[in-house]
Amino acid sequence: MNVRATAGKAITAEPGSSSYRPDIDGLRAVAILSVVAFHAFPDVVAGGFIGVDVFFVISGYLISSIILKALASSTFSFVEFYARRARRLLPSLCVVIAAILIGGWILLLPDEFRALGRHAVAGIGFASNLLLWSEAGYFDAAADTKPMLHLWSLGIEEQFYILWPLLLWTAWKRGFDSFRLSVAITLASFAVNVVCVQRYPAATFYLPITRFWEILAGGLLAQAHVRGCFSLDDDHRDLRLTRDVVAGLGLALFLVALALLDKHAAFPGWWALLPVTGTLLLIAAGPTAALNRWVLANPLMVWIGLSSYPLYLWHWPLLTFLRIASPGPAATWARSSVIAASLLLAWLTYRLVDLPVRHGGQATRKLIGTCAAAILIAGAGIAVYGSNGVPGRFAHSLGRLTNFHYDYRADYREGTCFLRPEQDASAFTRCGDDSVNSSTGSIVLWGDSHAAHLYPGLKAFLEPAVEVTELTSSACPPIINIDVDHRPHCRAINDFVLQRIIAQRPDRVLLASSWLGDFDPARVADTVHALRDHGIRNIALIGPVPHWQDGLPRSLLRYSQQDLLHRVPRRMAFGLLSMADMDAKLRNLSEAEHVDYVSPWTILCDARGCLTQTDDADSDLISWDDAHLTTGGARYLVAHFPASAFVK
Repeated sequence: MNVRATAGKAITAEPGSSSYRPDIDGLRAVAILSVVAFHAFPDVVAGGFIGVDVFFVISGYLISSIILKALASSTFSFVEFYARRARRLLPSLCVVIAAILIGGWILLLPDEFRALGRHAVAGIGFASNLLLWSEAGYFDAAADTKPMLHLWSLGIEEQFYILWPLLLWTAWKRGFDSFRLSVAITLASFAVNVVCVQRYPAATFYLPITRFWEILAGGLLAQAHVRGCFSLDDDHRDLRLTRDVVAGLGLALFLVALALLDKHAAFPGWWALLPVTGTLLLIAAGPTAALNRWVLANPLMVWIGLSSYPLYLWHWPLLTFLRIASPGPAATWARSSVIAASLLLAWLTYRLVDLPVRHGGQATRKLIGTCAAAILIAGAGIAVYGSNGVPGRFAHSLGRLTNFHYDYRADYREGTCFLRPEQDASAFTRCGDDSVNSSTGSIVLWGDSHAAHLYPGLKAFLEPAVEVTELTSSACPPIINIDVDHRPHCRAINDFVLQRIIAQRPDRVLLASSWLGDFDPARVADTVHALRDHGIRNIALIGPVPHWQDGLPRSLLRYSQQDLLHRVPRRMAFGLLSMADMDAKLRNLSEAEHVDYVSPWTILCDARGCLTQTDDADSDLISWDDAHLTTGGARYLVAHFPASAFVK
């Protein structure tokens, strides 16, 4: 086999080159349109996130082709390789991150802007995936409020390309079989992904070790092409039908994944095989396959594909800022307008930034300028982080809101009596009185984070006269025999709590939850029946607290900015999500099951809205995010519980 000649044909070059494949740019268009549609209209294109996996495979194929071609001609240079990567990725990235920082200056609260500074540093250093993994947790900020969330995929790619060229170069120099070695690494990465996706979903999604197999799949295709396993150029009549079938099968696999997957799927896992295999088949079918030639290589698809990288960079932060600036879910026309603006900005960035830096003369000077811009962006991110999000941006009268911060961990007793997602029931430590014959009264608090946030109030109001046992776990409602996605220990935790209550026989059991999620709140009746079957009859059900669309601090700030006197209302309906229907449903359930009902919604809210702070002195906010209570909020709420919540 003439490796040098074959390798030269494996690379997809720039437009105008004889080896350029417009169909791969069209495939990029399919990928980016899927991602953009998913981010803008997730209920319509629920599986569009698989476009990122298509990008991974394309990248692995193209970059591996470049490396193999250079190795075959003995022209490979690590310096040149990474210089090309820098000129390819950094210019557009610097422009977009700079724009995001400007948008953050205008729209974000100090703690949010401070976090954005850290994300800017991670983004420019291609480490966003690692930072996002470290932040993942039950109380992590909502994904749609993180303007640089999408940079995680760039981090995985560039971490891969730190190692991949070195592996191929070493194999080439020492005469190793790089293909077999690549197969072994691909299988190992895929296996780790499958094993970990259920138990460690955030790590599996963000860490490179569980994602490298997708990029390596494209690299293996490039190596197979170099080895002469198939040809892209042979258009013999007997092969045309085969190419058309292969391309059609590839598209079918992609469409099946698009239709079947949504955000609740255990992804990547086994599911990722669908878009990865589909992409491999579409690339392997070659530019002469009918689907590739007439659909993917269509001028409109190619036009979108050429600007797919800046479109990926622009669309998410614009959608995020729209979400942050809107008092509620953005209208369809607004999201559509943002996508149109993203397309325009992407094309301008491609023409005015990307192409001039990547092509033409003075490559060294352009590289130095690009790296200098990246350093300035990183410096700006460090400055924003170090200044605590520049709180001086806001009027002094709003300072309390802009500087508001509450650390829930100690008061909720996270890690010991309020379990994190990865913890099981064995982590419960010193959570109350285990004895059957306690000399004091006893209450067991059972539920999720909306039970945990009551503990500071119960402790202040009842102890030491009443022993409060807190047995709570994030996103795990007090409903027996229920399984919760991404909370593999929930069923076992609830079984443990039930048995502990049976053994402890407390004077009162309080069941509390957000009552929101992929479960029927009415199933709490199963828990009530199980408790009564074992003689536990003094049970109270705690209803939902007020929910604020963008969190109470931000909603108050937005309201106060619109007020001429910048007043902070003690009661407000602005940004409030009504929980009245859920409150009524649970009240009716309580009456049917003959258990006491406590309504935080009734205590905190009336026709004018819901309480935002505990007194007229603006000393404390009721909630610190969308619904979780501060310590002051919990004390206020519990102090207004009816006596039936505690005694029968």
